[in-house]
Amino acid sequence: MFGGGCRVIGAAVLAACLVVVTTACQFTITSTVRVNRDGSGRFSLRFVVDKELSDLARNSGQDTFSSLCDIRQELSRKGWTVNRSTEGGGLDVAVERPFTGPGDLQTAIDDLARCLSVGTGPNNAFFRLSLERSSDFLKTGTTLQGSINLTSTVLLAQTNISDDTKRQLQTFIAQTGNQFFKFTLTAELAGRVSSTEGEPSEVKGGTVTWSPQLGKTLTVRASASAYNPAALGLIGVPLVLLVGFAIWWIIRRRGAAVPGDSFPEPPAP
Repeated sequence: MFGGGCRVIGAAVLAACLVVVTTACQFTITSTVRVNRDGSGRFSLRFVVDKELSDLARNSGQDTFSSLCDIRQELSRKGWTVNRSTEGGGLDVAVERPFTGPGDLQTAIDDLARCLSVGTGPNNAFFRLSLERSSDFLKTGTTLQGSINLTSTVLLAQTNISDDTKRQLQTFIAQTGNQFFKFTLTAELAGRVSSTEGEPSEVKGGTVTWSPQLGKTLTVRASASAYNPAALGLIGVPLVLLVGFAIWWIIRRRGAAVPGDSFPEPPAP
């Protein structure tokens, strides 16, 4: 998915390579998937392009950042909230949508991919995600997994440049691309994370963050589990009653032995 996202990143690479030595261009993509215990949640994606990079992309004729400005109406009809700002001369576009479960999350991501990919040619995916959920009487388990492909093969596939320029850009991506580009994916899962894959940059409680590098591929996975409150209540109430009964029985037994009671003396030797 996110073929249009590939084209946006490719435009950033093309622009930044022009003056990366003399300017501090910055382009960040942040994605967050928040999953509740019942499988519902919220997905968000944010693109932030600073003024220098935005101007470079526009002047280079590869201004596909403009496609980020045209998605509001299409996504709004599909339940998304789109916020756009050009404060300071840069571009900040954030999209988010609630989902009711794993299937609805997939629908939301597919809608976003189609919207970003309109008119961009082949849909070369750089970002895939899927959500799985399991539940039994005691626990609910959630697993978020996917892949992130930030290699030059994918990112430059939809750019109209010569093979020689592509080879130069591949070298640029490998050596200096991370000076201006940053991508983070954060999963906020119900409960506590029990296992992860993909060398996350941070794991805390139920939150996992990955920071894949430009020019690399990364497979990500995080699993978490949470106890069901109803199950804990059904187990906890009888347990409290049992403990209370045990305490009452011990106190009652001790109360039966009245101080001053006489006990038979042992027989004389």
